[in-house]
Amino acid sequence: MQKTVKSKTLREIQPNTAYNACCFYLEKIEPKKFQGCTFDNCSFRGSLHADLSFQKLEKIPKWIFSISSLKSLNISNNQVSKIPKELTQLSSLQELNLSNNQISNIPKELGQLPSLRTLNLSNNQISNVTKELGQLSFLKSLDLSNNQISKTPKELTQLSSLQELNLSNNQISNIPKELTQLSSLQELNLSNNQISNIPKGLGQLSSLRFLNMSHNQISGIPNELGQLSSLEFLVLSMNQISNIPKELGQLSSLQYLDLLMNRISKIPKELSQLSSLRYLNLHNNKISEIPNELGQLSSLQHLILIGNKISKIPKELSQLSSLQYLELSNNKISNIPKELAQLSSLDSLDLYINQISNIPKELAQLSSLQYLELSSNQISSIPKELAQLSSLKYLLLNNNNISVVPKELTKLSSLQALQLSGNQISKIPKELSKLTLI
Repeated sequence: MQKTVKSKTLREIQPNTAYNACCFYLEKIEPKKFQGCTFDNCSFRGSLHADLSFQKLEKIPKWIFSISSLKSLNISNNQVSKIPKELTQLSSLQELNLSNNQISNIPKELGQLPSLRTLNLSNNQISNVTKELGQLSFLKSLDLSNNQISKTPKELTQLSSLQELNLSNNQISNIPKELTQLSSLQELNLSNNQISNIPKGLGQLSSLRFLNMSHNQISGIPNELGQLSSLEFLVLSMNQISNIPKELGQLSSLQYLDLLMNRISKIPKELSQLSSLRYLNLHNNKISEIPNELGQLSSLQHLILIGNKISKIPKELSQLSSLQYLELSNNKISNIPKELAQLSSLDSLDLYINQISNIPKELAQLSSLQYLELSSNQISSIPKELAQLSSLKYLLLNNNNISVVPKELTKLSSLQALQLSGNQISKIPKELSKLTLI
């Protein structure tokens, strides 16, 4: 039975209570205490945040609409299928999270939340985006990822405050040219869609720091992307790109460039101008040559060129003073230049599946090296000097032509794994039993 409380100033709520003309001062909202409650002509003071996630809710409880001062509402990970129009009563609402529900429709009334800053509708069943969302003039973050959206209304370009837009994992095939009007946009995620073309106008998004258009059907990168002076992360992996425009070398802020699994055959030397670049991934392309100029990338820490057609490592790569990971497995490399010994920061060197016959003894100077992968090559001997690699934890030499293992390897005090299967070794030196893990 519901009890009644009238004209009181309260600091807590009791379940199954009808409140009339009461004033509440709450530090936090405890959902269980609101069960069975009604509020008539009541007021709530303070900045309130309601977390109703993981409650197995099928509807948004009605009592929530009584809290006009509510700033944040999280109803994620429930079974809600409909957004009620009454939500517009929450005129102070700044954050709304309705992700991971069963919502198929966005009501136009959602555009009437004047204070909304963050809206998360990801992981639902939404196929259409109502144009009224363009009225949310203070919205900074909009997440509509993992839905069934095929078209983005041009009215979204009215969101002049928008900084983050996530439309990944949908069915979008076309980017409206009006998107270039989002002058405040800093993060744009359009990965896992059906996009075949990058509009030239994206180069006008001067505030953009993050652009992810991976897993699409893009065949070309417009030269205009080189105008994105604030861009730090560019992810275009798993597309059909065959050419990298030299203009990308103008991206002075770029730190992360991922072009994994495309059809690229040439690395333009202009990429050497990317002085801030830390990560470069060109895994699984059709590249046959590494330009010498890449040695000028003084900030580069990760260089990934696995699964290409590279036959030569230029000695100029030895100038990459910040390089920590060099991955060149599954290529056609026959020689390791001794100059690589100058890579004092190198932590991992992967040359698995190549045509290497000789390990230069100079590699023993790589004092930071922890991982050395040279399996499936044509190596016939292990230089004893490798015993000087005091940081080495993994030495992988499977499937080569090695017949003798130098006993000096017992000096590798950090070694955790030594793999030598698939060779011609008849005897392992007894001294190697001193190693803790083989």
